[in-house]
Amino acid sequence: MFDFQFKTFITLKLVSLLYILGLAAIVANGVAQIAAVHQFEALKDYNTLFLIGGSLVSALSLRVMLELIVVIFRIEKNTRG
Repeated sequence: MFDFQFKTFITLKLVSLLYILGLAAIVANGVAQIAAVHQFEALKDYNTLFLIGGSLVSALSLRVMLELIVVIFRIEKNTRG
């Protein structure tokens, strides 16, 4: 925390926590949206499939984004002289 020269990175230690929190937020949002859709009768099943698909795409996007962050930090670590 008091490493003012940034010799160690905290981001790599937080990636797994960010992934868990992100997945929890995606699931909570998906459940809330499905509950809201089920209040209306028209196209209930159709909208539920789209919401589930959107949640899966969001989870995949989150994973890819976090993996790219890790790759960038590992490239930096491997090219440090």
